[in-house]
Amino acid sequence: MMRALFLVALMAGVAVADPHITIRTAKDNSHTVTEPESKKLEGVMRQTIERLVAESPIRLDGNRNVDASLVSLTTDVLDKTIVVSATLKVVVSDDDGKITSMLGGTAKVEAPRRAQVASLREDAIEGAIESGYIKVKAQLNSK
Repeated sequence: MMRALFLVALMAGVAVADPHITIRTAKDNSHTVTEPESKKLEGVMRQTIERLVAESPIRLDGNRNVDASLVSLTTDVLDKTIVVSATLKVVVSDDDGKITSMLGGTAKVEAPRRAQVASLREDAIEGAIESGYIKVKAQLNSK
């Protein structure tokens, strides 16, 4: 009888047997690139989060939802150097919609002027996510 109740609880969503992380959104809100470039950068954000979670799993007592937003993306040319900076915000919530953490990450990439700007933008986004992941992981593991 107890097994049947546990199975019903699992099916109803009361208990979580195998908790996981769902990336609900990865959105470019920087408004600095064209629509196709924006979609590509959103894919980079999603793939980077998925890679980090796969490489360094997080202990969870329940499911978590991640919403990532590229808040700022700047490109500056200084003499013979291109500088790309990215700032991201990440909101983590449980299945009930309760926010468990709000975190941010920033990164700056510098390269010679002949470098591909699109590649530098991707590197900056990856760096910003990676810089914030340690904080995200600590928050998720503590909940």
